[in-house]
Amino acid sequence: MSVLSFNNRVALITGASTGIGASTATKLAAAGVTTVINYYHSEQDAEKVQQAIHGSSGTTKLLRADVRDASQVKDMMDSTVKEFGKIDILVNNAGGLSKRLPVADMNHDSLYLASDQAGFVTGSVFHINGGQY
Repeated sequence: MSVLSFNNRVALITGASTGIGASTATKLAAAGVTTVINYYHSEQDAEKVQQAIHGSSGTTKLLRADVRDASQVKDMMDSTVKEFGKIDILVNNAGGLSKRLPVADMNHDSLYLASDQAGFVTGSVFHINGGQY
């Protein structure tokens, strides 16, 4: 079975300091992708992900941004393009932006913050620029 290779690709992964985002960043880096690790609160965790990727000869960058804020998302994307020339892969993973509760215990606002808002803002900024990152 062949291993997928994404050499010369650049991925921006939101919420990549822990959990699914960290695992996604690590796996993409192992496949040859340059990874941009977005975090908001978990800088130490993001640094650990970055160290793991550097330890396996991957290229990575940490960018702190609140993905609910369109100006911060735009700055994050612009910084990525300035350093790496493009964004090929966008993973909208950030979701721990509200208190973590079982879904059954969440009200509408909590559920929205945990799922839709961050992905909507990040995707909107990407789309507004015509996906030309």
